[in-house]
Amino acid sequence: MKNQKSLSSLIQSFFTDHLATHKGVSPNTIKAYRDVVKLFISHAASVNSKKITALSTSEMTVEVVLSFLKEIEQGRKNSAITRNHRLAVLRTL
Repeated sequence: MKNQKSLSSLIQSFFTDHLATHKGVSPNTIKAYRDVVKLFISHAASVNSKKITALSTSEMTVEVVLSFLKEIEQGRKNSAITRNHRLAVLRTL
């Protein structure tokens, strides 16, 4: 239960503190980042056969990121540019 709260609080802090306060990015940028994070968290839950609320930070591995990038490029037919943008968002996170 502690890891679940830790992951959700880290993500919330990323949006409210890091992006909005420290980086001062626009609301549209925050929405775009939010969409990428939602896609990634959903993918991570699927790969780990868990509910989103049961995920922990330890399950956000390189393998999960790579499978996410492969899925969005092949399964969702995203271009390499879009895939790389989404990777940049995950690196920021």
